[in-house]
Amino acid sequence: ERIPNPVPPLDGDTADPAAQVVVAAGRLTRQKGFDLLIRAFAEVAPRRPGWELRIYGSGSDRAALERQVEEAGMTGRIRLMGRTRRLGEAFAAASVFALSSRFEGFGMVIVEAMAAGLPVVSFDCPRGPADIITPGRDGVLVPPGDVGALARELDALMAEPDRRHALASAGRETARAYDPRAIAARWTALLDELMQPTS
Repeated sequence: ERIPNPVPPLDGDTADPAAQVVVAAGRLTRQKGFDLLIRAFAEVAPRRPGWELRIYGSGSDRAALERQVEEAGMTGRIRLMGRTRRLGEAFAAASVFALSSRFEGFGMVIVEAMAAGLPVVSFDCPRGPADIITPGRDGVLVPPGDVGALARELDALMAEPDRRHALASAGRETARAYDPRAIAARWTALLDELMQPTS
């Protein structure tokens, strides 16, 4: 069985389940699909006054994304927050995490979000999300690039604090398996097994 890479939890308090904030984080490039996330949030926003989307990160697509936010009439509701060294604090101020990538390497940020107590909605993009998320238990997977489905799932989570809470607590459990101490213990057990003399 494959032993995953360790993902140390971020600094910061546990996410605030009452916060009306969807958070996302990553480089502002086409790969991360923030253009798709902006479209999905803009679709839901009129039905969910009070909610905002905060995207953390910097990158070459910033100006284009800012224009998109403006054209969607979402200035003030969708905020490009720039880079932060305090992602844990950013996560603690939110109640939903969204991953809109077109493709991912592993999706370490999903584990970080889960560890912070955030329910995760993610595109089921190549490599990563489906290895981490058990749909309906500790997160939500949406068909890749399906903006309408992403909007529906965000809307459903915004509407149901109890479901946010249930997914978040299962997600924290999932994230514990990636804690460096848990991973170290698995490697130790595997090495012990390999060192056993064969009878």
